[in-house]
Amino acid sequence: MGGSVQYVTMNVSGEPATVDLRPLSARSVILSLLLGTHPPELPVKDLVRAVEPFGIGGSTLRAALSRMVAAGDLRRAGGVHGLSDRLLERQRRQDAAVHPQTRHWDGLWEMAVVTATGRGPAERAELRAGLAALRLAELREGVWLR
Repeated sequence: MGGSVQYVTMNVSGEPATVDLRPLSARSVILSLLLGTHPPELPVKDLVRAVEPFGIGGSTLRAALSRMVAAGDLRRAGGVHGLSDRLLERQRRQDAAVHPQTRHWDGLWEMAVVTATGRGPAERAELRAGLAALRLAELREGVWLR
């Protein structure tokens, strides 16, 4: 197995593909930007520069910032806007999902075998959700592993 790699491209035309996407709202761009920024606060001048590639002008940005402060999504201190406490919690959950705490695997497997008799649909759904919350995955009907 000497190892050459061959790339095959199919159905390629000479023109770039066009995708019909809705433009992002100013609110969506601002929240995405601040949720990914640590610490989650930026001066207005930096926000203006950051949203320009999305086609959002300065006046649109300022109007969105005012509405978001009034709605409790953002807090403003001087010329700096930051996430509200509610959205700070969302950022913490987002960061935890991106960088989950793990531990070294000792090589052992856990298995749960569940019989289907005697449980109603709601109870079965609750059991499945509980097993998934314990980070078990269903290998096949009634056999869960971790």
